[in-house]
Amino acid sequence: MAPEVLGGITNPYNGSKDFLFRQRYAPEQCGFRTNYVYNGIIHMAADIIADMSNSTVEEMLSNFLNQLGMTDTTWIKDTDDHNSMPDRSVPYYKSDGFLRRFNPELLKVVKIGIGAGGLLSSARDMARYMQFHLNRGTLDGVELVPAEGMDWLYKPSNLMFADAIYDANDIENRYASGLGLHLGLFNGFATVTHGGFLPPYDSLITMTPGLNFGIFTAASGPGKLTEFTRSRLHTRIYDIIQGTSHGETKNIQNPSKTVHIKPAMRYSSSIMVDPNDIVGKYGSGLSGDLEISLERNPSGALQPYLKYGVWGHGWLNQISNNSDLFEIVWDSEITQVFSTRNGAEFGMMMQFQNLNTTEFVQDGISLGSFTRNLTIDQLPVIPWKPDTCGPELLG
Repeated sequence: MAPEVLGGITNPYNGSKDFLFRQRYAPEQCGFRTNYVYNGIIHMAADIIADMSNSTVEEMLSNFLNQLGMTDTTWIKDTDDHNSMPDRSVPYYKSDGFLRRFNPELLKVVKIGIGAGGLLSSARDMARYMQFHLNRGTLDGVELVPAEGMDWLYKPSNLMFADAIYDANDIENRYASGLGLHLGLFNGFATVTHGGFLPPYDSLITMTPGLNFGIFTAASGPGKLTEFTRSRLHTRIYDIIQGTSHGETKNIQNPSKTVHIKPAMRYSSSIMVDPNDIVGKYGSGLSGDLEISLERNPSGALQPYLKYGVWGHGWLNQISNNSDLFEIVWDSEITQVFSTRNGAEFGMMMQFQNLNTTEFVQDGISLGSFTRNLTIDQLPVIPWKPDTCGPELLG
């Protein structure tokens, strides 16, 4: 889980402008075009284009959807009362072996970056969207986008080394990214795919332009499909319609071609910490602000309590006396989001490098640090040294 993903779940930001402004403080993950790293924050390009056009993402999106005739499609808004909207599917998550209703208020964290997701659509509308792609920008005989412009979307811009071994049985095999779309080969044809996951909703589009053929599926829970993955589902649908037959996927990678980013590893204890000394406010340029206070737990004892954004609340259990490591026992409905993923977030820790610096740590990997009493206005607006591409902070 990347730092911006955790913040995207807990919502510590003061609206989308604050979220976008803070991305300038994101650490560099790899050199330009030296590796493939998925980063959903590229949706900020939509905000930049909208600003240059004296418009908003929502206004431009609304106009585009109208041109496509996607009249059932909208996006998540602050004013939504999801439970009273009869055309909206009911979201579910799984807990203790049972399906339970997912709190739809948790969906609203996506509003900080609608360009990255948050669209709510129907099968009919998605069929029109796929036909728009398969016709290279033309729908109902009307050219909405020039074919040459559409072709930019389907040209490889970044190889995906981890998926470079071809699996003939997987319709979602990918060798490269185009512009916002994944490119692959299946059954002798080029494919264009992209998935979406806004917990607990999981969706996938696979298109085969050479066959003028597309598949769209969506599930309203309980989260990431694992026992029968969405790519397997699409492969089976393809087989039924095309009269072909494919076996099980190999699910393999090419380790010699995969470039792994080496994150900072944590957990080895280095300092002694008294829980009373960690109380205070902490800030991060990228990830927003958090607060640790002493509260009475259900047993009546004073215990450190974390507040990180709207949903990131939890008790901090010190691993051992005077340890610098605290287990987070989440105390909000954010646990519903974690249940739709692989559940690793339930084991998240907070570790103190010193009494003024703390960080979230998951599976031994640092998710970014927070500094006591740091606020966004203390940081340089342009956090790079002159004549560099960053990411050095001035100071």
